[in-house]
Amino acid sequence: MRDPYEILGLKPGAKPAEMKAAYRRLAKRFHPDSGSDAPSRARFEEAAKAYQILTGRQPLPQDAAFTHASGARPSPAPKPEFTPAAEPKPEGGFSEIFEGLHRRAKNAFRAKGQDIHYRLSIGFLEAALGASRRVTLPGERILDVRIPPGISEGQHIRLKGQGEEGFGGAERGDALIGIAVEPHSLFRREGLDIHMTLPISLPEAVLGGRIEAPTIHGPVTITIPAGSNSGARLRLKGRGIAQGERTGDHYAVLELKLPETPDPALRSFVAAWQEGLAHMPRKDLPRT
Repeated sequence: MRDPYEILGLKPGAKPAEMKAAYRRLAKRFHPDSGSDAPSRARFEEAAKAYQILTGRQPLPQDAAFTHASGARPSPAPKPEFTPAAEPKPEGGFSEIFEGLHRRAKNAFRAKGQDIHYRLSIGFLEAALGASRRVTLPGERILDVRIPPGISEGQHIRLKGQGEEGFGGAERGDALIGIAVEPHSLFRREGLDIHMTLPISLPEAVLGGRIEAPTIHGPVTITIPAGSNSGARLRLKGRGIAQGERTGDHYAVLELKLPETPDPALRSFVAAWQEGLAHMPRKDLPRT
């Protein structure tokens, strides 16, 4: 047989911890449970036997003794780091010996499967109000994912046990779905509050009135105070995002919007009104 140190990729005189690490690395790579081919399984068996020899759990082969360039022969570790299963009886042949090594390796190495990561893009209202989306995972697994109300950009939804398979019979990993929220043409979010710009006409700004305004929960009727200026902010309590016991508000910032098509009557009215105008909207601006 080949030099056990060479099989494990070690230098002569390696410490037990180094032997253990090297063996684990090879066993995880070539273990039969990972669906490896015949050459890989043979590589696993070779590594397992080399580890057994170097840790003193199996005597050196009488017909294949080896000596390193340094002249040193492998010495058994002072204390086994695993509690081995009962050694197979010699009369069973190599197949039974290797079968025993497989059982020991399978029992010794248990690791949770790796998590898998996805990115899911959802609409602004889906993030604000919550929704259900269908996703396809590897292996054609189709799941309905519940999106909780108020989820934010960059947050994750964890799907327990939907990741990669575990090693040695251990549990599967998880699926982590990273959320990307698409912007909205009208609404903007700050915490649980919703902000929007609400256009109003000149008569509505001067005279006030009741108008319909959109919210994330649907349209509502709001009252515009007479004499409202652009930039005035109206608060609709409890019309923001509801998350647990907390609920945000909806803020509408007024913006005066003149007609896009010139209105001769409006021009005549403003020209006549301006003649005796004493209002100076920029009187408080500092001089430069």
